[in-house]
Formats: sequence, structure tokens, C-alpha cells
Amino acid sequence: MKRAIVYLKSLLRSTLLLTSGIILFSGTLYAQKSWISTDDPVTQTITFVTVENGQVMHVIPEWAIKWVKKNYNKYPGVRFQTTGEQVSGNRNFVIAFSFSSNALQGFQPVTHTDTSTSTSPVSANGTVTDNQGNTWDYTMNGTETTTTTTTTQENAPYTINSNTLYLTAYDEQGQVVGQRWHVYSTQSGGNPYSGLGYNLGNALGAIHAKGHLLQNTINGLIGKPNGKK
Repeated sequence: MKRAIVYLKSLLRSTLLLTSGIILFSGTLYAQKSWISTDDPVTQTITFVTVENGQVMHVIPEWAIKWVKKNYNKYPGVRFQTTGEQVSGNRNFVIAFSFSSNALQGFQPVTHTDTSTSTSPVSANGTVTDNQGNTWDYTMNGTETTTTTTTTQENAPYTINSNTLYLTAYDEQGQVVGQRWHVYSTQSGGNPYSGLGYNLGNALGAIHAKGHLLQNTINGLIGKPNGKK
């Protein structure tokens, strides 16, 4: 990562070179040219790169390309690019995408309930007397069903796999001027009900998370588009 930081500093002072795409857990990365609203002169540049294993590549995830194509017109005078020159005398930034993954293991209590039934023969006999003093004898034969419920608890192993997407912003001096991230996690094993709730909560939290992450990073550098508050 130290080599990557040194490279990013030199990147902000030189012409950008184009590197081929690679595959990461987040999907295919693509090299792309630049996007800018042609009605406005360029006053700022934001260059996107991806850092992996200490190497800096001029590629970005497909979802980021889609976001930029949809939103670049909201930022007049800003050129978004993966390759191109800086604008001398104006503001120039680099946003670096990077990824990390880890796994957490542990145990969760799981309750098991077992139910069993058994039957046994029963018989009875006797005499019944009604209100009039009449009596009669009876005999009964049948079966009796008994249900037994047993509850046991055990600690079941589980694993939480987490993938973190980082967006780190650098200024022209190579200084970090912003960093945001989002963690995507899933649970396997353990208590199935706890796992379902955990995975559902993370899935809901991940909806549009990447787009919001990129938007907030850009807005933190150059302000919100069109004067939005």
C-alpha cells in the first residue's frame, strides 16, 4: 500500500497512463475515458483508479461507470476520468477504489426440540348408578397416547464473511482529503433465525450503498451538485 500511495502522489503531477482491467470480488473492472458536460469549461478533474496488492490501475468497477454516466451532467465544469491530464491551475483529485475481505468465526446458541409419542393399552370396568337408582355394569378397552417433548441447546459454529469497499480521495499534493467505506457481510451457519435476520438486514443496507458512497465522496470534494443542500 505504501508503494501505491507514492504512485498516487506522482499520478497527481503527471499524465495518466491506461492499464487493462482485472477481476475483483465486486465484479469486472473497466478502463474508461472521460466524462464532462461539453457546455462548461473544465475547472476540476476527478481521476478514478483502483488499488489492489499495492498496484494502482486506471480502471473502475462497472457500477461506478454507470453512476458517472448517469450523474456527470450534474457537476458543471468537472471532468471525471480514468485517464487524462490535469487542469493546470485548477483543482484536481484522485479517488481510489480498494477492497478488503475478512472472516469472523464464533458460536451461537441453537435450540433443538424433539417430540415423541407412545401408546399403551388401557382398560376399566365398574358399575354406574343413575338418579333413579338403576345400575348397570360397564367394561372399557382402548389405548392411551402419551406425547413427550424434549428441548436441548447447543452452540453451533458460524462464520461472518465481510467485504469492505473503500473510496479514498487525494488532493494534488497526494494528501488524503477524504475516505468513506461500506461493509458487505453475510453469515453462514449458526442459528438459522439469527442468520436470516443478519443477512436480510445487510442486504437491505446494501441497496444503492455503492452509488451513495461514490456520490458522498465526490460531494465532499467539490460540493453537492446544482446547489443542492
